Amino acid sequence: MVDFNLESIDRLTDHHVDELLQLYRQTAWWGRHRQRTDLEQMLAHTSLVIGFQEADTQRLVAFCRLLSDGVYRATVYDVMVAVDYQGQGLGRRLMDAVVTHPQLQQVEHVDLNCLPEMMPFYRKFGFQLITQVQLMRWIPGAAGGDS
Repeated sequence: MVDFNLESIDRLTDHHVDELLQLYRQTAWWGRHRQRTDLEQMLAHTSLVIGFQEADTQRLVAFCRLLSDGVYRATVYDVMVAVDYQGQGLGRRLMDAVVTHPQLQQVEHVDLNCLPEMMPFYRKFGFQLITQVQLMRWIPGAAGGDS
């Protein structure tokens, strides 16, 4: 793991939002079409932001966010590391910050969704595959269910 001169952050500046948009577009296949105005609304409704910026430039190089009720549930979303920092331990630092965050210590459990190939990474932090429940999704405007 490389020791970068990084600072942890818990809120994004206006400039960070532009950099976050670039992180989505460059690192996340699922985030390539996101728009800045949508990110602003998303961030306004996010419970917890965890990120890292370069200390000298304040460039956002790692980010994730959580939604939580503060008691029973929290869900991790959008774990991303800038391309030029990938493979150097920054994802590990980001997830360490998640699992040790003071606001999450009293939460009953923390969930996340990931692709199967990412499961070994998240298992290192104590995340386990849950097989007792299935993820269901409702999409506004989509056809209704079976009646």
